[in-house]
Parts: sequence; structure tokens; C-alpha cells
Amino acid sequence: MLDKAAPDFTLPATGNPSFSLSSLRGQKVVLYFYPKDSTPGCTTESQNFRDLHEAFVATGAVVLGMVYNYVPYMILPLYTSMTKIDQSLVEAAQDLGASTTKTLVRVLIPMSVPGISTGITMVFVPAVSTFVISRMLGGGSNLLIGDLIEMQFLGNSYNLNVGSAMSLVLMIIVLLCMSFTSSFDEDEMEGVS
Repeated sequence: MLDKAAPDFTLPATGNPSFSLSSLRGQKVVLYFYPKDSTPGCTTESQNFRDLHEAFVATGAVVLGMVYNYVPYMILPLYTSMTKIDQSLVEAAQDLGASTTKTLVRVLIPMSVPGISTGITMVFVPAVSTFVISRMLGGGSNLLIGDLIEMQFLGNSYNLNVGSAMSLVLMIIVLLCMSFTSSFDEDEMEGVS
């Protein structure tokens, strides 16, 4: 029953008088029903879930930490791009009968594409090579590309050749992505005079 709404229930809980499913509204919840019998399969499965609980928590912490860290790099180019849009274009769309949603989709978003592409580039470059955030928030249980490269230089493997090759491949991927997004900026600037 993935992505299905579960009915609300209240059960007795350890340490608390009761537990209600509605208290977790808006959060991703894994419900695990453990039968009262002590069969080997159920016991092993519940122990595996218990052991992986920290990995569930750590994965959420890394994503939230990276979002918190890189949101300003997306917001600033968007703000700069959107403040340069002439207000008379929005007024003209409204005078022609466009709703707020249509004005957003057909006027504001196309006019702010340079800011969107700049923001994507500014977020992608540091996010793809980060390694400190995943270690600090996730406890090192999640490996990102930056973590793998750092392990080659400072880890037990100490393989400088592989670390250098991985860094070079990552740099080429970043440069390709940057040239790809800059080609969109050039195409859009051709019509502007």
C-alpha cells in the first residue's frame, strides 16, 4: 500500500500513554507490523528494520541539510532575474484577461529562465562535489561523489591516481553541464536587443 492514505488509529506505546498516526501528518511514515509470535523470519526482519532505522533518519538529514545549504544559490539568481522583468508585461497580460496562473506560466517563468539556469548551475557545481555535509549530518553512512573522491586521497585506500581520475571526470561532467546551460542562455539572448 505505497502512497495510500492509512486510517487514523491510536495504540498504546512504550513510554507514552498512547500513539496516534495523525500526530505524524505530513511526514513519510513506514508502518511495520510485527506479529506477537516469535518466528525466525519476522524476528530477523524486525531486527533488520531496527538496524536500518538510523540510515532512514540519516538520509533525510542529508537531503534537508543540502537543501538548506544551497537554497540561497538558487534564490538569488531567480530574484535578480525576476526584478529585471518589466512590470508592464505583467499588467499587459492581466489586461488581456490572463489569470494569475497563466501570467506566471506564460510571462514570468519564460522571462526568468536565465535566472533559473544560472541558479541550477550555481547549485549543481557545489552540490555534486560536496562531502562535508554528508559526513556531518549523515554520519558518513551516505556516500556522495565528493565522499568517494575524498576517500581516494585521505581514506584507507590512498589511491591518488583513482582520486585524480574521478576528479577529472567530475570536472568534465560539470563543464559539460555548464556549457549546456550557457548554450540556452545564448539562444535566449539572441532575440533580445
